[in-house]
Amino acid sequence: MNSESLFKVGVSINSAPILQRLNIPSENWLTIATQFEQHTFAAVGTETILSNYYQNAGYKRRSKISKAKQLLA
Repeated sequence: MNSESLFKVGVSINSAPILQRLNIPSENWLTIATQFEQHTFAAVGTETILSNYYQNAGYKRRSKISKAKQLLA
């Protein structure tokens, strides 16, 4: 991808690394990337997103929400 293409999509070569921009510690990303299925259930996201999902899907328990909070904090 050339620099003109990068400019068009709004990504600068000088931008901070993606994990830094997302505020995800590298240790958490390694866990997310290598143990994804062990730490997720039916959805992935912040506590608010997961709470909304579980409520709308009719789940009575918010399975694995504490682990999501820890990994995406």
